[in-house]
Amino acid sequence: GFRSGPEHAASRAGVHPGGLPAELKLNLAGGLQSEEVRASLKLNLAALSEPGASALAGARPVWEFDYSEITLGNRIGAGAFGEVYEASWRRSRIAVKRLLCQRLTDAARSQFMGEMELMSNLRHPNIVRFLGACLEPLQMSILFELCSTSLYEILHGGQAHKLGMEFAMGLTRQIALGIFYLHQCKQPVLHLDLKSANVLLDEHGVAKVCDFGLSHIKRETAVITSRMGSPQWTAPEILRGEPHDES
Repeated sequence: GFRSGPEHAASRAGVHPGGLPAELKLNLAGGLQSEEVRASLKLNLAALSEPGASALAGARPVWEFDYSEITLGNRIGAGAFGEVYEASWRRSRIAVKRLLCQRLTDAARSQFMGEMELMSNLRHPNIVRFLGACLEPLQMSILFELCSTSLYEILHGGQAHKLGMEFAMGLTRQIALGIFYLHQCKQPVLHLDLKSANVLLDEHGVAKVCDFGLSHIKRETAVITSRMGSPQWTAPEILRGEPHDES
């Protein structure tokens, strides 16, 4: 039959009296007014917004990994900003780039984490897939999908004659699509070092742009090692130290 009373009214409203504080149960039994119920159940949003109040505050990024998780294999490449190794990670073959610039200022570290967060959200068939990053001191590394070869190796490894016009035009289009995707991000990603060595090819011959972003890492590495990418491929405004953007 139909039941009434404060406890049943609370049940009909979706609130089970057994889960309420003792003082609120007492108030319900005494005939608490609806305005007081709302006031008692109201969340303290100001307290939730305070640092450390949320369980998510200071949470570890989902893309961060421990360096102990990977097993390095052969070195497969080196550039101005790091060395690339073939590696094993969670029973998968991947590529690991160990950064040359291992000691970052607090500001640069914050920027690095911001760029890793951005890279973790990039999805495009012509962009090498970002898998994660290690933030441990002296072990700063980035994980990427492992590709079969690079455009540089094809052009300079005696295989250039195998490049037909149709295949070459297809690679050019794929590279352009990858760069266009990076430039169209809400926060545009600048490559700053686009060259054949930074265009990888997977087992299906699909071009994937790599070594993009990390503009602050590249700047700090340039200060430490006096290297700033590849001058012959660098835009004049960057060489002149002028402001630059995706255009």
